Amino acid sequence: LVSMREGIRECRICFNLADEETCQICADKRRDRSLVCVVENIRDLMAIEETGQFRGL
Repeated sequence: LVSMREGIRECRICFNLADEETCQICADKRRDRSLVCVVENIRDLMAIEETGQFRGL
């Protein structure tokens, strides 16, 4: 748990959880950068991502 906590940070673009400077969503060049989804919490983000229907940031 300690190493996981030390390896997790906020994405510099969207503040999502990330293990790099940017999260996987923001790093994906195939995403439509003209669409932005605002969520209340990480569970909402995970639910939306699980559908595979939203391809924006």
